[in-house]
Amino acid sequence: MPKTHVVEIIGYEYQQSNLVIEVGDKVKWINRDPTPHTATRSQAPTFDTGLLSKDQVSGEVEFTEASDANGFEYLCTPHQFMTAKVIVTLPGSNLKAYVHDRHHPTPDKRR
Repeated sequence: MPKTHVVEIIGYEYQQSNLVIEVGDKVKWINRDPTPHTATRSQAPTFDTGLLSKDQVSGEVEFTEASDANGFEYLCTPHQFMTAKVIVTLPGSNLKAYVHDRHHPTPDKRR
């Protein structure tokens, strides 16, 4: 069953810099900073939250196709040093072993 994931923007960072989801899932962003931010991708699949003010929640973005292992990278338009990615897997993939996120570490299961 598809899920909706939330990525918070805090301290000029996307709190899940490598979000792993399944095809059909949706993502929305919440800006917790007083400074406006976006989540924008200019290559397919494109999306743009527009400028989000403090505590504003974006609309949901649905991901309908799987990504490669590099995921779909996006950035904040006014602060282009802010980057993150959404890695979209096929349903039934082992999501936890797929990626290491600097904010939500996942143990390496290959050891």
